[in-house]
Amino acid sequence: HQTQQNFEVVLLDVSTPPNHELNQALVAANGDRLVLRHLQRANRGVAANRNVAAAQAKAPLLAFLDDDCVAHPGWISNLLEVARRNPGALVGGSVQNGQPHSLIAQAGQLIHEAVDQHFNPDPNNASFQPGLNFVIPAAGFLALKGNDGRFGRFGAEDRDFCRRWRAKGGRIVIAPLAMVAHDHRTDLRGFLRQYYGYGRGAWIYHKHCRTAVDIAHSPNPDPIGSHLGLVRELISSLNCRPWRQRLPLALLLLGWELANTAGVLHGAFCEARSNLWRR
Repeated sequence: HQTQQNFEVVLLDVSTPPNHELNQALVAANGDRLVLRHLQRANRGVAANRNVAAAQAKAPLLAFLDDDCVAHPGWISNLLEVARRNPGALVGGSVQNGQPHSLIAQAGQLIHEAVDQHFNPDPNNASFQPGLNFVIPAAGFLALKGNDGRFGRFGAEDRDFCRRWRAKGGRIVIAPLAMVAHDHRTDLRGFLRQYYGYGRGAWIYHKHCRTAVDIAHSPNPDPIGSHLGLVRELISSLNCRPWRQRLPLALLLLGWELANTAGVLHGAFCEARSNLWRR
């Protein structure tokens, strides 16, 4: 339930198999008080899925919320208020841990917070906002042709979009009161698989950066230096945790590093093999 009442909802269902009963119940419960569009599509990855939903929206501003996030009541109102004060900007909200009792989820939240601290020291001129929680002018989003669908089911599509947005002169502003609770992964296998996928996406992202004509405006032109800075943020955050949590969290963060690195190396291997076949 949002304090802001004047908004439309585009619900994109990419589940396999489609959950018809749940979606019909959602439409029946909310269709009389919301402009609600319900779509069912094949899952082509988060980048392409967001583009499909954005193309169906009619409002001048697009707000994105992932299916593993729960918005606080003032979410939309706070995003719109900051957007009103910063016309034309991409406005990103904050993320809380939706599974605080899980150490694995706590590791995921530590990574999220380290990314935020590393890339966004100035909240009024940020470099990156994850795609699960932000609002943007629809015209600006469509002018960039949305997210790059070539990322498929891997991550980093939001890093790529933020880079392209800033390269065209767009601002990113953080609205800390626009909060969502994110259900981070709580199982080890899912945690490692997720960050392996992010590693694959990171390789695609840096591959695009190497060939982009606007690379001078990229918020992350030095991947190794940037990653080392992120690791330093994580170590600093880890040192602030209670003693009994530090070792298990450190092991989980080591798993994050190994899974991420494996994804990057796999991406590099696939590209090298593809280039070899072309010769």
